[in-house]
Amino acid sequence: MKRNGSRLKDRVLELLEANRSTPVSGEYLAGELGVTRTAVWKAIAELKEQGYRINGQRRRGYILEESSDVLSEDAIRQMLGAEAEGIPVQVFDTIDSTNRLAKELAARGTAHGTLIVADSQTSGRGRRGHTFYSPAGTGVYFTIVFRADTDFSNGIYYTTKAATAVSHAVEQVLPDCKAKIKWVNDIYVDDRKICGILSEAVTDMETGRIAYVVCGIGINVNTEAFPEDVTVAGSLISGRNTDEIPYGIRNRLVAEVWKEMVPWALDPEEHSFMKEYRERSMLIGRKVVYTFGEEMLEAEAVDITEDGAMVLKKPDGEIITVTSGDCSVKPAK
Repeated sequence: MKRNGSRLKDRVLELLEANRSTPVSGEYLAGELGVTRTAVWKAIAELKEQGYRINGQRRRGYILEESSDVLSEDAIRQMLGAEAEGIPVQVFDTIDSTNRLAKELAARGTAHGTLIVADSQTSGRGRRGHTFYSPAGTGVYFTIVFRADTDFSNGIYYTTKAATAVSHAVEQVLPDCKAKIKWVNDIYVDDRKICGILSEAVTDMETGRIAYVVCGIGINVNTEAFPEDVTVAGSLISGRNTDEIPYGIRNRLVAEVWKEMVPWALDPEEHSFMKEYRERSMLIGRKVVYTFGEEMLEAEAVDITEDGAMVLKKPDGEIITVTSGDCSVKPAK
């Protein structure tokens, strides 16, 4: 279900977002919007029903509290600023898959930077056909559409760039966090996976070049309960005091990633960020278990190449380079 609601409610929210933590009087809202104060009161009541924390103080006005963390198009657009003017942004309570809708829109010619955001997914997907656990109210799941005309070999960089962008976003909203990257597409904080990335490219049949890419990102923000088969997952703010959590953290994470990814994707052959991608690796220098289909190999992660491949050193000293599969830290005996 898409989060759109009444236009008046959206406009009230837009003004509250623009004045977050500052009292806004009902009289001011009514005057700005050309409606009665009763209409404003009804719109506020609707927003509260949706989960927005709005405090009404007599003779002062309405305040959108800093702890309010409802995903909304208005909040995200406020954070994106003028760069996103005219670019489609859709926010859903629930959806089957943000990547699925993004691919549909991309095939229809939607604009570069189109953003699909969901509070939950019923069929979230990860790499190699895995599902991505996407419960409501605890994480943020979003996909960005990138128009492209680039060689297919550049496809990997959408994932590696997204990994560095998510790392930056996490550290911007929670400065005491240190984000690490597990090749090729997972973000870890305190040795727990808090984010997965799935990039899907579609090629132009005539040219063989990438026509567009959809990059799906799922971040566990305050998820507590995970399925039994999910053993290494964690969340960003689990165990933190309320006053340590930035306002609108989920909206901010989406906006920060978008603001870094969309300008870069205008020139996807720019790969200078790969140096940082390697520096953030949680695998280089460690014993790992590499799996690809039925194949399994214990080795040492030596390096990540400029084109995103993992360099492994086998127990007999042989150096091999792998471009797909999965590497995990070898469990201690």
